[in-house]
Amino acid sequence: MPRPRGRPPRVEEADIVQAALQIGLQNLTMRGLATTLGVGASTLYYHVGSLEELRGMVRDRLLAGLQLPAPDVPWDEALLGTGRQLRGLFEAAPGLADAALADAEWSHVLLTLHEAACAQLRAAGFDAGAAWLAIRTVAEFVEGFVARQRARARAGFADLADLWPEAEHPNLVAARRALPDPDEARFEFGLTCIIRGLEGARRPATRPAKPSGPP
Repeated sequence: MPRPRGRPPRVEEADIVQAALQIGLQNLTMRGLATTLGVGASTLYYHVGSLEELRGMVRDRLLAGLQLPAPDVPWDEALLGTGRQLRGLFEAAPGLADAALADAEWSHVLLTLHEAACAQLRAAGFDAGAAWLAIRTVAEFVEGFVARQRARARAGFADLADLWPEAEHPNLVAARRALPDPDEARFEFGLTCIIRGLEGARRPATRPAKPSGPP
């Protein structure tokens, strides 16, 4: 006698979006998502009408999570926060950078953050070109950092320091031991150095003209 089939697992929209983020935008398919959630395609289509609608749900989730810097925050703190948010976006949504290049709707996620940072840089004394270059420099550092982390994970390298013979690389090993979280330290150090270096691109403050006339 066949065993009765149990009730299929229930899924909510939040579960669907979270699973889609875990799969990554470049690998996202309706069939793959249904498999990840452990549901049939019909259950998934009850909540989501198409792959494009699903991608829109993911995009809306990312936009809703953005925290734009307040206007009164110093420019360097705002740019530091922008870099950290970009990292969070790229880590939360693998494939976002590529999707933004190919799709204007996806580029809106990143451009929303870039526009806010650009406005603050211009208010702080950067001209339009320097503000854009500053944001692109930070964004490319973040993209490269996240891409390298993913490449290491795919290759199975949890920590390259495990491969360093201490007798041959005593300074590297000592440096690694001094950092409880080397990946986080690399990111924060690199981002901070970039932002400090950008100070030189600001226009000098305009001083009021001295009054004319006899002393």
